[in-house]
Amino acid sequence: TGFEEDKNFHVVLNSVIAGRYHVTEYLGSAAFSKAIQAHDLHTGMDVCVKIIKNNKDFFDQSLDEIKLLKFVNKHDPADKYHILRLYDYFYYR
Repeated sequence: TGFEEDKNFHVVLNSVIAGRYHVTEYLGSAAFSKAIQAHDLHTGMDVCVKIIKNNKDFFDQSLDEIKLLKFVNKHDPADKYHILRLYDYFYYR
């Protein structure tokens, strides 16, 4: 909600996020996010999950990023150009 004292999500290896993503590796962090490798329990794919820090400005930035990725994916549906794919996004905690 943005009102929690601790605005960081603590990554725990081998935990499951959102009942779907089994955390296998911590990949790193950037100014407003963390990246983890996870196994998608619904599709069987290994994926990268980007975790946005719990801050309104960062949240707004991430919504813009989602819009951009949806646009890119829409115009390359067969992944001909091998551009980053957005498979899913969700709100957690």
